[in-house]
Amino acid sequence: MKYVFILLTCCLSSSIVCAQDSTVYYQENAISFNNEYIFYSDNTFKHYYYTDDGQVWYGKGAYFDRRKSRILKFEEPDSTFSPEQVKVHYESGFKRKLKWKSTILLSEDYYNTTNKGQITLVEFNEE
Repeated sequence: MKYVFILLTCCLSSSIVCAQDSTVYYQENAISFNNEYIFYSDNTFKHYYYTDDGQVWYGKGAYFDRRKSRILKFEEPDSTFSPEQVKVHYESGFKRKLKWKSTILLSEDYYNTTNKGQITLVEFNEE
């Protein structure tokens, strides 16, 4: 029993440490869809866009910050992401520019989710 407790403690503590190497931003005021970016400390990212009809847009790549912008370079399709019973559209081979405004990110509305032409991405906090 002692070894099970030690193993469980090690697994839980390592998962907590691993979770601290990323920051998640999601689209504010999104009701029927989910638009999120996960930025990792090694300057890579993943982008997920889930629609209410079960479709998923997924892309990954590298990012870098320049002045008040975050430039995303979407790489080749990552076909290892393939959830069951969901149609996945792979985003690849292009750049996207997000703009910093204080602690939020602003992006062009690529999926026509608002009538403003721009979306606001806020940092996800588990509090």
